[in-house]
Amino acid sequence: MARRKTAKTDDPDIIDVSEDELKSLCQRAKQKDLTDADADLFEKIVKAYIYVLKLVRMKNTTVARLRRLFGLKKSEKTDTVLADLEGNSDEGENTSTDTEAAGSDSGVLSDDKPGKKKKPGHGRNGVNDYSGAERTSVPHETLERGDPCPKNCGGKVYPMAKPKSVIRVYGQSPIAAHICLLERLRCNGCQQIFTAKIPAQFAGKKKYDASAAATIALMHYALGTTFYRLEQLQQCQKVPLPAATQWQVINDYYPLLLPVFNALVTMAANGRLLHNDDTTARILSLMGKRREKKLKAGTFEKPDRTGLFTTGIVAQSGDRTVALFYSGRDHAGENIAKVLAKRRKELGPPIQMSDGLASNVCHMFEVLQANCIPHGRRMWVDQIANFPAECRYLLETLAKVFRNEKICKQQNLTDNQRLLYHQQHSKPLMDELKEWLDGLYRDKKIEPNASIADAINYMTKRWDKLTLFLRVPGAPLDNNIVERALKKAIILRKNSLFYKTEHGANVGSLFTTLIYNADINGANPLDYLTQLMRHPDHIAENPSAWMPWNYPKQAANIPSPPPVA
Repeated sequence: MARRKTAKTDDPDIIDVSEDELKSLCQRAKQKDLTDADADLFEKIVKAYIYVLKLVRMKNTTVARLRRLFGLKKSEKTDTVLADLEGNSDEGENTSTDTEAAGSDSGVLSDDKPGKKKKPGHGRNGVNDYSGAERTSVPHETLERGDPCPKNCGGKVYPMAKPKSVIRVYGQSPIAAHICLLERLRCNGCQQIFTAKIPAQFAGKKKYDASAAATIALMHYALGTTFYRLEQLQQCQKVPLPAATQWQVINDYYPLLLPVFNALVTMAANGRLLHNDDTTARILSLMGKRREKKLKAGTFEKPDRTGLFTTGIVAQSGDRTVALFYSGRDHAGENIAKVLAKRRKELGPPIQMSDGLASNVCHMFEVLQANCIPHGRRMWVDQIANFPAECRYLLETLAKVFRNEKICKQQNLTDNQRLLYHQQHSKPLMDELKEWLDGLYRDKKIEPNASIADAINYMTKRWDKLTLFLRVPGAPLDNNIVERALKKAIILRKNSLFYKTEHGANVGSLFTTLIYNADINGANPLDYLTQLMRHPDHIAENPSAWMPWNYPKQAANIPSPPPVA
């Protein structure tokens, strides 16, 4: 995610308290009749007040940004932003909008338009949505193909192409256990003990099956469930699974699955388009007193850097989408350089899409740099209350450009066809917008120190990178695909809070990568991880054959072990 300058303090808790409750609290304070809960509430209010003061003192803070920070306004759709402007504006300006040009957060048209027909459907999941459910075919109890009709109409009955489906959903523990009680007999003469043989389905297996390890990894790295919480859930189910054991189980698979991760890195490196961005991370061994201890010992590799990041990289390689995650001291630009180090030399420079932060730029390899238009657009949304006419013009112009992009996707145009379409329909709009931006300073319509100056400068300084889609086939307009990918890392950070060590961060990056790649490529993440963990020897021989889109074929060709006699 793009990092903004914010006050150097933790975000405050949202205080859900009414005005009457606050007045009552103040009255109790005057009477010195405060409870412990009242004292905690006072502390939260003071912290929130200090936080708001710090934000207000910052140069670029606007009321719109404060409202978003506190969850009061989340939508940045063009029609929503302009509708709010119309409702709040006291000026007699013409505020009509072009419905065709109103867009979403990246300028794309919203589906919720007046007069647009609602999509059919009842909102419930159909039988095809339960692709992971077991299926049982139930024949008719009395009739077979070709039997006479029971109604004696003279006809015959035949099976219908689509059977009737009845769904039953059951609950179960995330991790189940099975105990084999092997009978033992002892001779009363020689005292030798004879033990029953373990059934074939349990023979030669570890205590913790690959499916258990895959479930633990999925619960933790995809859903953010902490090891301790899963331990408590398992304790309720009377199938104990200590947190330390969970970590040990998945950590044992880390070196075995690295070949698949490296194969994904190689595939991403040779892609034609790479998106990258950062979000913050927490790694305890690189923070606080632990960091100071490493600095004193001289073992800290980058002593001047305090930031910790999770980098998301999403690459388009052929007709496949590949996602990678890295967590540590390196930022997105350094991590994408690691990936491009594996790029074949005969390939030309790839397109790299990111926002305008310098830390996202790859300095070690030649790339065709593209910047995200919605990141620049968001700065104009923040200023719409102060400069309504200027912001309206830019938002409506960009909405038309993204409308053209939507048409290209709907018509499934090739990269070259899309380039020609944008050159014909979007280039005049962007050229007119550039001339308008240049004229704001030139014609002294906007002062260089105005609050909207940062928004203008962001667009003008990065204009070539923002308009790469008008010159290079396949260049994107936004970085939304990697923003969505980073939500996986954000869910993990907000729920499980931190990694303890750098090694733990590496393990998390690997499993997050495998899970997310299975998800975006239509595979079942649980089945994918299970199959990888069951066949580590085959993975080492040919890791590229165990990608999310081709692993079922490989797993099906591996014969099952012979039953134990």
